[in-house]
Amino acid sequence: MKYDCIILAAGFSSRMKQWKLLLDFKGKSIVKQSLENAMENCGQIVISGGFRIDDLKSHIGQIENVQIIENPEYRKGMLSSIKAALPYIQTDRFFITLGDMPFIPPEVYGLMSGEEFDDVLFPVFHGKRGHPVLINSSLIEGIKKADDRLKMKEILKPFRISEIQIQSEGILLDIDTVRDYEKMTKEEFS
Repeated sequence: MKYDCIILAAGFSSRMKQWKLLLDFKGKSIVKQSLENAMENCGQIVISGGFRIDDLKSHIGQIENVQIIENPEYRKGMLSSIKAALPYIQTDRFFITLGDMPFIPPEVYGLMSGEEFDDVLFPVFHGKRGHPVLINSSLIEGIKKADDRLKMKEILKPFRISEIQIQSEGILLDIDTVRDYEKMTKEEFS
């Protein structure tokens, strides 16, 4: 089964001092590499944008099974972008990941899709939880009602959380600063 996936791409990139999603990453942009990794093993992909939404739409263009939606409330934070994308989810489970995580191996989505779990499934590398997160769609109504100031990990805490061991540091690596970008575009991660 290929599950739908929400890719969060609405932020300002304030720690980067420039909008990071379109920066070059091995011949593609950061966001396109993140998208392509998800596309290999996901169904419909919903990119939740906000800041520079027109640039994002123009850059991604028209791709089958990919929708770019605008979160007009993106200044409220990441949870508002998740909420904006939830009405587009059509599968009984769905992934959430970040647009600035181009190192997630495509096969991680496939491995996670084949796992049995109750509410939430996190990939884990050396004891640390990463992305993408796979969530049972029965949680959608509760997520929609949550206070926008909360973080997803706070919302998910009361639910039954499962983990799958992944042999890739890529599930932990997001690009937040110029230093991250310079380091990560020069090194290879498994």
